[in-house]
Amino acid sequence: MRTHRAVLVLLAAVVTVAGWFVLAPPVLGGTTSYVVTHGTSMEPSIHTGDLALVRPAEQYGPGDVIAYRSPTLRTVVLHRIVAADTDGFVTKGDNNGWRDPDHPGSGEVIGRLWIHVPKAGAPLAAGRGYAGPAILVLIFLFIAGGGSVTRSRRRKRGGAVHRRLRSRRLTSPLLAWAAALFLAATALGVLAFTRDAGPPAGSAPAYSQQVSLGYAAHGDPEVYDGGRLRTGDPVFLALTPRLDVDVTYEISAAQLTYAGGRIGLVARVSGVNGWQRSVSLVEPRMFSGARAHLATRVNLTALRKLIDTMQRRTGATDGTYVLELVPQVHATPTIDGRSVVVDYAPAIRFQLQPTQLILDNGARHVRGRPIGARSERSDTAGPAQLALLGRQLPLRTARIASVGLGVVALVVAGTGLLWRRDAIDPVARLGRPVIPVDAAELDRPAVDVAGLDALLDIAERYDRPLLHARAAGITAYLVEENGTWYRHRIRTPAARAGHLRVPPD
Repeated sequence: MRTHRAVLVLLAAVVTVAGWFVLAPPVLGGTTSYVVTHGTSMEPSIHTGDLALVRPAEQYGPGDVIAYRSPTLRTVVLHRIVAADTDGFVTKGDNNGWRDPDHPGSGEVIGRLWIHVPKAGAPLAAGRGYAGPAILVLIFLFIAGGGSVTRSRRRKRGGAVHRRLRSRRLTSPLLAWAAALFLAATALGVLAFTRDAGPPAGSAPAYSQQVSLGYAAHGDPEVYDGGRLRTGDPVFLALTPRLDVDVTYEISAAQLTYAGGRIGLVARVSGVNGWQRSVSLVEPRMFSGARAHLATRVNLTALRKLIDTMQRRTGATDGTYVLELVPQVHATPTIDGRSVVVDYAPAIRFQLQPTQLILDNGARHVRGRPIGARSERSDTAGPAQLALLGRQLPLRTARIASVGLGVVALVVAGTGLLWRRDAIDPVARLGRPVIPVDAAELDRPAVDVAGLDALLDIAERYDRPLLHARAAGITAYLVEENGTWYRHRIRTPAARAGHLRVPPD
């Protein structure tokens, strides 16, 4: 019997752990995301208020229903993949006549539709964060109720022993601990799961971004080492009228789940008198991912002509001018679940003289190394916090702790129920069957022990079977050890009331 119970407990633990890994959401360390649907874009298969469980897949393709975070709509979208292109997946709602403007890549997809439960999302959305604690309460009540039903049935089936022993109401300290843990888990869960996990309005997560720019051209071997002009070298306009320019942009963050946007390149010429002109070298183009690159050829002769034309028309003679190459980035990454709008336009400065182009601080620049510009932004909100007993606890930690406490409470409660069962029914803890024998065994000379517990201790100590005999008005349990019989007799309620005559001991 003990082995049977151990197997059941082990199976229950395995099922619980497996269910946890399969159904736990990412915020609790799992991989299953829960999406409550809105709108009519996926009808007739999916309606408003349905619950969709999505899980990550190794690859996605046309026909798959996926969930992804839409930078355009600033929400999670559940639509079907209809095609794929160089920018990512092309998605569309089954009931829509147009395709989605966003093209999510594999890294931006939350997961593929795994389970669809009609109408199950509405109560979860209405209850907001109460769903988790409510499920734990139901599980706890189910286990406790199951234990009560088992004890009730046992009392109905049992004979005189169970009717006598049911008055022994033993309270297991484990059950008291389980109740306390469960109340704490429920209280913490209600506080944690009803608190909005999103950041305060206007906050932005931490991220860093950088731009690197390099230039090169074929050069006169008599002027440049190796006949190659590289980043950091002065550019003599008579020898190098055109310059090849490469720009790389990169954004990074601790929890970057999507990145993309537009990148372009502008040349800006200005003078000390405030005059300036801007020329678009590369029109803004789309990019997807955390890294973008563009390359172009800059016509330095044309830029110099802008200055010459201005001087000829205005009579200005000041020959000090600045050329700025300005990468212009507009990105919409998703960081830590928050959609962020990033505009970044660092300027790489050169002195544009009548005969040459010189990099600012070029004398201290390492020849051949790209010119870099970097920007960092700290998280203006930080993780959501929960005020508890005068301290600030991260909301995610509080949610994990509440679920962990609930699981511990269930385990302690299950152990306590097994202990309580053994206390209420001492015969059950023997771990072996009770052998019925003839009533004549009641007349055998035996040593009467004070109680059934003492008799069970003898049976366990000597590894002997427990015998059970019944007669009019009496039931007895017996154990034989090396020729000596030990006995515990229990009079039935009828015999104790005087309706039956019980033979003297």
